[in-house]
Amino acid sequence: MTTQPECAWTATADASWISELAPTSGQGSSVITFTAAPNPDGALREGGIVVNEQRVTVRQQAACLVVISPAMVSFTASGGAVQVDVSAPPSCAWSIQENVSWLSVSAPPMAGPARITMTAAANTGGSREAIVSVGGQAVRARQESAGSPAPQPPPTSDPAPAPDPTPQPPNSENPLPVPAPCTYGVSPTSVNVGGAAGSTSVTVTTGTACAWSIANGTPWIAVAGATTRTGPGSVSLSYTANNDAARVGMVTIAGLPFAISQASNCAYTLDPAIVNVNKNGDKDIRVDITTTSACSWTATTSDEWITLKGETSGTGSGALRFEVARNQGAARVGQIRIAGLVVTIDQQ
Repeated sequence: MTTQPECAWTATADASWISELAPTSGQGSSVITFTAAPNPDGALREGGIVVNEQRVTVRQQAACLVVISPAMVSFTASGGAVQVDVSAPPSCAWSIQENVSWLSVSAPPMAGPARITMTAAANTGGSREAIVSVGGQAVRARQESAGSPAPQPPPTSDPAPAPDPTPQPPNSENPLPVPAPCTYGVSPTSVNVGGAAGSTSVTVTTGTACAWSIANGTPWIAVAGATTRTGPGSVSLSYTANNDAARVGMVTIAGLPFAISQASNCAYTLDPAIVNVNKNGDKDIRVDITTTSACSWTATTSDEWITLKGETSGTGSGALRFEVARNQGAARVGQIRIAGLVVTIDQQ
């Protein structure tokens, strides 16, 4: 915010999801920071920050909420195709993960509302089941068995004929058991980890004959062991050190999403953190940035009287140089932000 040094101001938010304004009042030019809460709704929302009589509009994107219908589909033994509707905001991108050879899924560009087609091949064995992940939501697919095997031909020898057995009615009291459908659960469903490399374990609960698989599209996460398994068990996942901003990786286990939220492994120090400048300004000021060799940083400022010079970003330790213009008015305070830290410039 830019104004004359003698001008006083106050700042307020006109939406409940905008908070932590800092500062809320002052005099002269300044930088105002604020926090926006997560948007739980499937629609874009708008709020504002009012500084004296001027309003800054703050727009927040809609939550990427994906809804599928139906959540369960069935196929006959001969196979076929069914359609599933996907409801999502227009700007919401989503993906499909399916891990069985007998079931294929086709879809238009996967963003916003759409209709996908699931096609099952003919089944020559017992009943089977699969889970397809659509935008993180599970669609359960079931297919009927191919039926009982064909009867064996009679023996070729010609023994003495035996009397025909008396036909028996079907045993309605003790029918053949029908296998229970496979259901799956994972525990936990997500973890929060530090920035260093490490590993975690996920427990899968299901029936002893139920097959499931693991799909991983996150390059910094690795799966130990086979990616196709049967029955209850556990999955060991390892992750690399995070030398950048905090990140989230997703792995699909037994058709269910599992998230690893990893903090940054980088630490930074700035020297000096406070710079005092007289009213005449300074053409060449240096701030040293200390961090590990793989950690990146970027320097920015919104104060017009502070000019960054040379490289404003880098990896590993480095230095930032900047210039402060001559001050024609009252004392002022500016800021340079580097890797989430602040260098404060006090000028007479």
